[in-house]
Amino acid sequence: MRKWPSTLEQGDDSGWTPLHIAVHLGNWRLVRLLLKNDNSRAYARNKEGLSALHIAAKENNYPVVSELMEACLDISELLDNRGRNALHAAAESGGWAVVHFFSETPQFEGLINEKDEEGNTPLHMAVVNGHYWIASFLLEDGLGVDSNATNKKGITPMDNLLLRKQLHCRPTVCPLPPACTIYRFLFLFLFFLRELIGTLHEDTPKFCIIIIIIDD
Repeated sequence: MRKWPSTLEQGDDSGWTPLHIAVHLGNWRLVRLLLKNDNSRAYARNKEGLSALHIAAKENNYPVVSELMEACLDISELLDNRGRNALHAAAESGGWAVVHFFSETPQFEGLINEKDEEGNTPLHMAVVNGHYWIASFLLEDGLGVDSNATNKKGITPMDNLLLRKQLHCRPTVCPLPPACTIYRFLFLFLFFLRELIGTLHEDTPKFCIIIIIIDD
């Protein structure tokens, strides 16, 4: 590295630099070494616009995300070619550990309600991809998530939730997901319903049992 330092900034045909590759491999020690003398390498993006932080977040690699954030506090502001930040990437892929990590950083407030080019927030991404644990976590009190945010099609996370369940219940068979997923789905449904009509009491049970009857 000392002999040919310029090679550390060079990308391959897809724009992946040595740092991108180190992050993808999950080698946080190599990531630390690459950033030691020049943390500007963390701002490089590949041809999809993905920074090292996007890749680490997408792969739910908390140690690497921590290394990158420690070296470059404002790296979380980077957007990919679709206008998505690293929290979008984590929410889309189901990166629970990374989402939780972001929630405890000062940068979280500026990320959580940020919209991509289609107007989707990280909450939209979590719901539409079926990551109900992440979605329900984001909706906890005090995190400042806008549960009624609409994308450019006018769709809210609640709309995504209902649409996803409709698509999964066609044509005649409706496979039930694991119990924990059902509970989280119901929690989200009741949360959005309360936000929508404002009539449910605060002590309304979050979890209930639903019997689904499907006509042949």
